[in-house]
Amino acid sequence: MSTLFEFGHLVSYSFWFGAQSWLLGVQGFVLRATVTRHQFGHIQSRLFPVFFRVGTIATLVSIGCFAVAHPLTAVSPTEQMQYILLGGSLVATLLNQLWLGPASTHLMMEYHMIEKEEGLGDEIKTANLTPLDSNKKYQHAKKAFFQYHSMSALALVASLGCLLVHGFYLCQH
Repeated sequence: MSTLFEFGHLVSYSFWFGAQSWLLGVQGFVLRATVTRHQFGHIQSRLFPVFFRVGTIATLVSIGCFAVAHPLTAVSPTEQMQYILLGGSLVATLLNQLWLGPASTHLMMEYHMIEKEEGLGDEIKTANLTPLDSNKKYQHAKKAFFQYHSMSALALVASLGCLLVHGFYLCQH
């Protein structure tokens, strides 16, 4: 029975680790170089809620399976650290799912709407946004977006970092 739960842990861990690695290492770069900025934002606004929901589920399954295979009542300090790492990944993912992701999407849509009014946003990669330099509403929305987006990216990297360290544990056991 323990082998089944260890397998479930490995599958759910690997799935979430791989999904995060793909998102950070491939998907964003390919989309950014292929579609317009507003299309990129629209795609991300549809993918991220699903991405973080699935990540939360995968992490919960991973923690649950790990807990069955390594009950809290009899764990070593090394196994305790694995609970902390998996919990850290879960907290970072939940932050993105429940707060940072929705806030980032809302702010992005706000500044995209202003760009559309000015005929901007159909560029691939970068744009000349000089006409919006004096638009205070635009500047506020864009600044707030980048703050939330940066926190979201840090949470994603923190989650991936927790999973990476946990992966070293898995290789040793």
